[in-house]
Amino acid sequence: PGEDAKEKIRKNLFVKAFIDKKSCFVGEALLATFKLYTRLDSESKILKRPSFNGFSVIDLEEPEAGIFTKEVIDGKIYNCYLIRKVQLFPLQSGVLNIEPVEITNKVRLIRTSSKTGKDWMDALTNKEKNQQLNDETIVEEELVTVTPPMQVTVADLPAGKPESFNGAVGSFAISTKLIKDKFRADENGVLQIKITGSGNIPMINAPVVNWPDKAEVFEPKITEELSKLLSPISGFKDFEIPFSAPAGAFELPPV
Repeated sequence: PGEDAKEKIRKNLFVKAFIDKKSCFVGEALLATFKLYTRLDSESKILKRPSFNGFSVIDLEEPEAGIFTKEVIDGKIYNCYLIRKVQLFPLQSGVLNIEPVEITNKVRLIRTSSKTGKDWMDALTNKEKNQQLNDETIVEEELVTVTPPMQVTVADLPAGKPESFNGAVGSFAISTKLIKDKFRADENGVLQIKITGSGNIPMINAPVVNWPDKAEVFEPKITEELSKLLSPISGFKDFEIPFSAPAGAFELPPV
């Protein structure tokens, strides 16, 4: 009694957006998470998904319909639904905007009075409300909730990077090996380059190899395996590069 339905919904249902840092370098990993918090029984539908212009995007955790966790905010327990969780890699410097997510929520409330309040509480407790309620006592409200826009300040990479740098930002190790170091002139050899670590692995291109003049090099086979449980993502990227050469002994320089 005496409550405003829309105001009650606003206090008990909202969306939040989080980023793990507000400034970073070009290519540096950034984690963005969008969640719906509610203490009400509602039907929610995404009207507008966030856009990530200026970023390379990898989805980390897929939302599952109807699956929620419990979170406490200001002493109140909310059902928390994951909307989207992404790893972002800025592609350019400057101030980049992460646009909001918009969700429409349909909530059904029960209108009661101080006189009949206790009876309705008993009915709800006994799960008999569907038999006792009628259209006059149901209040159906629809409310659009929006996350505030967010900004990230992206700096250019530090000066002095080597000429061979091709955009790998993170913590990485590199190793090379020949699948076979002896083979016939009518066979292909294979050079395997493996990069492991954490950071923007999907954006890493094949490293430059200074091949001997007589070698003929073919398109590499690329294999990638990522773990998306942590931020930044970790894993490896393999480049298997076939090549041919005439008979003789050759030396491949460091990569």
